[in-house]
Amino acid sequence: MPTNKKQLLRMIRFIALLKANKYPNCTSFCKILQDSDIYDNLNIICSQKTIYRDVKALKDDFKAPIKFDASKNGYYLTDISWELLPTDLK
Repeated sequence: MPTNKKQLLRMIRFIALLKANKYPNCTSFCKILQDSDIYDNLNIICSQKTIYRDVKALKDDFKAPIKFDASKNGYYLTDISWELLPTDLK
């Protein structure tokens, strides 16, 4: 489960990119977070390793159907209708 507000905000933003078929990867998402820190002052910037751990948490804790597409060098949802909900509510 998300350990803090920053992690939850990162996850929500990452999922929004997945749902928009933007194929984010850890590097590109890190850059997006850096830009958000500059322009929106959200203070959710983190390392690529942290983003990787967030993706793993989405898969393990929330059963997110996330896969990596090597040809597009980014993650995507195999089921676009998936929602971020606690697994016990499904």
